[in-house]
Amino acid sequence: MMTRKLIGVTVAAVMLGGMAAFAADELERGFRNPPDSAKPYTSSWWMNGNVTKEGITADLEAMKRVGLGGFLLLQTSWHTPPGPATFMGEKWREMIAHAVAEAGRLGLGIGMHNCAGWSSSGGPWI
Repeated sequence: MMTRKLIGVTVAAVMLGGMAAFAADELERGFRNPPDSAKPYTSSWWMNGNVTKEGITADLEAMKRVGLGGFLLLQTSWHTPPGPATFMGEKWREMIAHAVAEAGRLGLGIGMHNCAGWSSSGGPWI
């Protein structure tokens, strides 16, 4: 009777040890090659409309190349000369559409701040 219990405990220990090793291997693989859902995002600042399709594409391809999962798009105009893509203007919306299309092509996530400036509650309209 004691031998059967000892065999049962031994088998269970071996199985649990194997499962723990498998879980550790999975964890290491996930760390070395994280799924897209675990990859970090970065900020992409559009400085007072000074953006181009070529620049957007180059930036997003570089983000993908270094392993980022996506980016948060922010606008600012503080002490920056105006560019051709005025915030919310036709050219700016064209640049947004291009950024969304390129992010989709590259499998990057995209988030967008809800106003121009540093905070959601501040801006020239207040």
